[in-house]
Amino acid sequence: MLCVHLWAASPTVTVSGWVGRACPPVAGRDFREQVVSTLSLAGPAVIWFVSREQFDLVETLVNTLAAQPNPPKTVLVCDTSGIPFFIAWLVKGKIRERYEKMLRGAGFTLAADPKPGIPAPPEYPAYYVDDGDAAITKSFGDLARRLSDRLTGVMVNRQGVVTETFEKTPTAAFGLILGVTAHAGGWPVAQGGSQKAADALAAELQDLGGEIITGVTVNLLSDLPESAAFFFDTSPRRMCAIAGDRLPKRFKNQLDRYRYGPGVFKIDWALDGPIPWSAQEAARAGTVHLGGTLEEIARTERAVWAGIHPEKPFVLLAQTSLFDPSRAPAGKQTAWAYCHVPNGSTSDMTEQIESQVERFAPGFRERILAKSVSSSIDMERYNPNYIGGDINGGSATLFQLFARPTLRWNPYSTPARGIYLCSASTPPGGGVHGMCGFNAATAALREI
Repeated sequence: MLCVHLWAASPTVTVSGWVGRACPPVAGRDFREQVVSTLSLAGPAVIWFVSREQFDLVETLVNTLAAQPNPPKTVLVCDTSGIPFFIAWLVKGKIRERYEKMLRGAGFTLAADPKPGIPAPPEYPAYYVDDGDAAITKSFGDLARRLSDRLTGVMVNRQGVVTETFEKTPTAAFGLILGVTAHAGGWPVAQGGSQKAADALAAELQDLGGEIITGVTVNLLSDLPESAAFFFDTSPRRMCAIAGDRLPKRFKNQLDRYRYGPGVFKIDWALDGPIPWSAQEAARAGTVHLGGTLEEIARTERAVWAGIHPEKPFVLLAQTSLFDPSRAPAGKQTAWAYCHVPNGSTSDMTEQIESQVERFAPGFRERILAKSVSSSIDMERYNPNYIGGDINGGSATLFQLFARPTLRWNPYSTPARGIYLCSASTPPGGGVHGMCGFNAATAALREI
């Protein structure tokens, strides 16, 4: 499989192979020869771009693929540029027509009814997917009705990472984006533990002359020395508690109305060996989602929003020591898993989670050497920004995708000059991507 990412409006691309081979960013249009010489084009080709200013680059790459002696059987052009949903219906048809004309001009046959994110059958080798604007206006339920049962099962297990019920409008987009990133480069882990990622960021800051102070609780902004900018990598609630005396009352009232999502119940295990999955494919995955059918997962997630603890929860499990031996003693393994629970729950979900793992991996319980459990309240004690155990920084409703945390032209700034929010409670939301901080820093540089 060939996957090409076109980032921002600049003509720079990153090319990666599904089999793990990769080449560094290539400037301008010189990427064509390297794409062709580096990767096999026998499988599907995915072109994922984030700006419609890149049309010429997309057209060049499509024509390059089509001209090969063994061109890809499937071409999936993913538009993630994200026209605002309230004007998408005015222009979406014209945009699709332009890209489909380009694909036809390159000699590809188009599917009569494109299905976002789904590889085309051989007789329909070309798709244009408006992931950024069309998918955001669809619920996962709408998308699921267009897919086969097997593909629905795959998509719903990606979608279950998000804490919204599947009937909500923006939920289809999350499953599609997670699917594209999984196929492009997988869901990676940091060798030596996730702390290594934080250590690398800290080292970069210190190399630039920055200083990091830990072990100090900041209760008020006055506890800190004066500065041109204060960045809050916190929940809106914590920002109000610390900087509330500098924020207007109306803005604080808006932050008080910010909606948090379900919490999580988490278990960490020390294991005597690998998890004995019934499906051998699961033994080759760093992340495993356990839930069953669309109906079963949708029912459990709906129950959580209704304040009910499901007997068969959707479980997200990581078994990273299979691929990083430094995470466990020789001959042993570690794993962790969590499920969604009502916000602020104190219930113990150990039995329900372990039953779900045992369901798909008979004999799992016999491999448990030790465990540590954390309820939603424990999660908030560990990190006060996990309000009620919500690790996503707030509910991902359609409104809160744009008004995150409030409806402002610049969602990272506040009415108080020099005070910025840069946490998962700002766009694009939770995830290990760093875009919240990057966007907040960019906004501060424009204003300071």
